[in-house]
Amino acid sequence: DRNSLGGAVFGNSANFFFQDCEFNLNTSQSGGAIALYEASITADRCIFSGNEARTGDGAAINDGGDSQFKIYNSLFVGNVADDNCPAIYSSAVFNTNFNEIINCTFAHNIAKPISGTYTVRANEDTKVFNCIFYGNQATMDLFNLAPTFVPDVQNCLFEGGISIGTNNIKDNPDFRKPASLSDVPFHHEDFNYRFTKQSICFEAGNNSLLNSTYKYGLDGNERPEYFDADLGAYE
Repeated sequence: DRNSLGGAVFGNSANFFFQDCEFNLNTSQSGGAIALYEASITADRCIFSGNEARTGDGAAINDGGDSQFKIYNSLFVGNVADDNCPAIYSSAVFNTNFNEIINCTFAHNIAKPISGTYTVRANEDTKVFNCIFYGNQATMDLFNLAPTFVPDVQNCLFEGGISIGTNNIKDNPDFRKPASLSDVPFHHEDFNYRFTKQSICFEAGNNSLLNSTYKYGLDGNERPEYFDADLGAYE
């Protein structure tokens, strides 16, 4: 329902666990796929594609209160927000939890406003490790308003680079069959966000940053497949 919160799931004072789930082509006012309020979510090996926030923030996930999210090995592509954060929105003012985004791919998501937008808005207690941010339409890929709100960002790829964190790179991930922004919103099945063996993302992750409980890539391959973990959702 485009006039509601959470096109697929709305959580108020609840705890959710999603594994090997897909959230595709959902629509709501805010939180196109999932909206949270004083709730928690753990998502592992999930796909969010083609979701829309018609008037608000967070086309894939919206945290409108003091909620907690831990997202692993997941793909966010083709989502669109009429306001801010086509992937994940979290209130940096109200959210005081320790959140994690590890080995996720964020590509070709759109925030419609031309300024003051972010693909992902996180607080200073958020860990962003081994992720890929590429081809998104937003002022910045990650909310990092220094010195007040500075997420812990390590071993990630950002198309335009990033001024915070450590061991982050600026490059093209070389996806096998990516979409373009003109395709948004789109279903992920029409495209392929795995990358080639020649990609700079291959073995560019840090094994010490993996969560030992959620160490399998989106295809089910254990990390690391060879020596070091790959960046992004796939291994």
